[in-house]
Amino acid sequence: MGRPQLGLVAAGVADLNLHVAVMLKEMGLPAALARVILSGAMQDFIDDVKPTDDGDWLTLVRRARTVPRDRVEDYIAAATATGPLVPDSDQE
Repeated sequence: MGRPQLGLVAAGVADLNLHVAVMLKEMGLPAALARVILSGAMQDFIDDVKPTDDGDWLTLVRRARTVPRDRVEDYIAAATATGPLVPDSDQE
């Protein structure tokens, strides 16, 4: 029908990106981690959001704003296992 797939619509909704950026700021973490955090957050967002139709932007925006802090912390923890975060070797 000429409409974008949900993944493209979700990537165009900046609310999730902004929500993650605010959470990183509140946690005192660098903005450079946003890319790693958003890879997991966007996949969960696409999997979980259930819009009523192709034009249901309000559902997308509301869902993006409800990602809880503990879920963001899980994405950060995943970055220590497979991403750029490594333990500080000076602290023993």
